[in-house]
Amino acid sequence: MPVLPTDKPAPLPADDPELFSLDLRGLRARWAAAAAIRDRALLELLYASGLRISEALGLDRADLSLEEGFVRVIGKGDRERLVPVGEVALAALRRYIREVRD
Repeated sequence: MPVLPTDKPAPLPADDPELFSLDLRGLRARWAAAAAIRDRALLELLYASGLRISEALGLDRADLSLEEGFVRVIGKGDRERLVPVGEVALAALRRYIREVRD
């Protein structure tokens, strides 16, 4: 039967201020900003294109043709269609990809 080590790790010093100092406010602010950019892009896309929410949420990056201004959508009955997207929505999508996804 193998012998298990009995050494225990040393306890963390409770008086070290750097140990537990996570910048949660800064982290929350970055998450909130990213979520706001994402939400704006999604709402602009929905408004500009008339997509159903389920269609918009099912999009992949490969479905976006930002240069040509179209989105390839798989809709009800697994039918594929190309949907034109307005310039404001395209700008919001570009910003989301540039600032949040990349």
